[in-house]
Amino acid sequence: MEVYKPREDSFLLKRELIKYIKKYNPQSVLDMGTGTGIQAIAAKRNGVIEVIAADINPEAILCAKKNSKNLNIVFIQSDLFSNINKKFNLIVFNTPYLPPEPPLDPQWSGGRKFIKKFLDESKKHLTSNGKVIFVHSSKSPISVDHKVLAKEKMPDGEILYVSLR
Repeated sequence: MEVYKPREDSFLLKRELIKYIKKYNPQSVLDMGTGTGIQAIAAKRNGVIEVIAADINPEAILCAKKNSKNLNIVFIQSDLFSNINKKFNLIVFNTPYLPPEPPLDPQWSGGRKFIKKFLDESKKHLTSNGKVIFVHSSKSPISVDHKVLAKEKMPDGEILYVSLR
């Protein structure tokens, strides 16, 4: 499997993650779908005490470990929450937001049904005041209760959103 390399969505999410961390100081963060580890590394470098990075792709786990060097991040190979057994103040996820048509590799696409599944499952892994920050797209509109933190228009007209739930 290929590892998702940071792109516009990754950097937009990272900016909003850092703003959130500076404002609310979460003590524990789960970076779901860590890929190269960009969000986990940002969380750790901005003072989060406990950072866990999860990905279904074993190559992503190896890549993120290499990129994080000695930052004391815990890495777990997991299909969403299948191997996650704790609660967090914040879960961050650059979701596979593209619609699954035409069929793409599941690590790149998932769309609104996948995002809803993730958000539903995340409830069991959040502390009482825990939040989720996630990316979604105008190409696969979602209908869940969330607050848009940022949006960015892509050259093809697609709008990327970073939302808080």
